[in-house]
Amino acid sequence: MDKMIAIMSAGWSVTFENPNPCALKGSSVHLRCSYNYTDGEIVTRTAWYKGKLIDGNWTRVKLSDLPSYQNRFKYLGDQQHDCGLAIDDLQDNNTGHYYFRFDTQMYGRRSKTSVYLSVTGKMILQRVLLFKFNIFSFSLISCSLFLYLIGVQS
Repeated sequence: MDKMIAIMSAGWSVTFENPNPCALKGSSVHLRCSYNYTDGEIVTRTAWYKGKLIDGNWTRVKLSDLPSYQNRFKYLGDQQHDCGLAIDDLQDNNTGHYYFRFDTQMYGRRSKTSVYLSVTGKMILQRVLLFKFNIFSFSLISCSLFLYLIGVQS
């Protein structure tokens, strides 16, 4: 289930379509995002950041400044309203908080909330009895993504 988070402040907002995506190690992910701003402003720069703990301080580091992301991420958005991001060949260290920032000729705006991406390489099988149905779910560990296979209990 996709949830949407929108943060609005004085005529601008950043909206993440799914604030808690998950994906398998080695796969690709598309973080869908949109942003709005006051009429009359012109977007001059956009960037995605990853939150990192550096010397005990929470810091947002631009993806283009992280060597491990070189040639593995692509900004899919524009300088109008779309801020999508693709990350390829996901690794364990790609798990974490991602933030979007856009600058206009007047202001720098950064998302107050983040997208928390979970990357996992393992799958588990769970069996859940619900009413008169067996529900088998393959779920990615620590992810909220589930594939349900439903069968009638005999």
